[in-house]
Amino acid sequence: MLSSHRLKQEISYHYDLFIPATGPAPLLICLHGYGQNKEIAMQFGRQIRSDWPIAVLQAPHPHHRNARPGQETGFGWVSAYKPQEDIDNHHRFISQVIQEAFSKGITDKPAAFLFGFSQSVSLNYRFAAAQPQNLRGVIAVAGAAPSDWLTGSSTPALKPPILHISTSEDNYYPAKVAQLFKQKLTARASDLSWHDAKGGHRVPKSAYPLIKQWLDARV
Repeated sequence: MLSSHRLKQEISYHYDLFIPATGPAPLLICLHGYGQNKEIAMQFGRQIRSDWPIAVLQAPHPHHRNARPGQETGFGWVSAYKPQEDIDNHHRFISQVIQEAFSKGITDKPAAFLFGFSQSVSLNYRFAAAQPQNLRGVIAVAGAAPSDWLTGSSTPALKPPILHISTSEDNYYPAKVAQLFKQKLTARASDLSWHDAKGGHRVPKSAYPLIKQWLDARV
């Protein structure tokens, strides 16, 4: 007889925290894309706001890949095998980082601005729908709305302000596909700013001043 079982064990999640010398300020949490790491996420964050505390989270699933020296291991946020477990762990990871930063006086409020690139974008949208009280805003670059939001009959409401930046030559999310994301987000978001930028599947340089301006208007 064959039967399936599930054993829960504690696992370690890794993140880095940059704390400026200016005192408590809004917290910016940055998540990298598939195959990247927290060091790349810190590059994103420091180009956005070097005067705020920045928490960069590393995805839990490592894999080896061909890359330049020092980046032979990439990380992914979710797998096709029991993805709901990854989604739940992603939610816990973010909420715990926010609460720890607030309890230590690093940030001025028990909520954060959440930045995501590529694979992390759809997970961040799920977090925004599930835990809006923990967010001051969501920034999404070259990423997707959750797949079941596109095919399902309903999409959860999105209360936090959203800035979504789509790129014109994205080989993963072409313009036609991005427009589907825009339709779904427009229907359910209370405050959506959508921008189309030139470039491929990356964070374009033009995005950084746009993001900073958007953040300045919400603090």
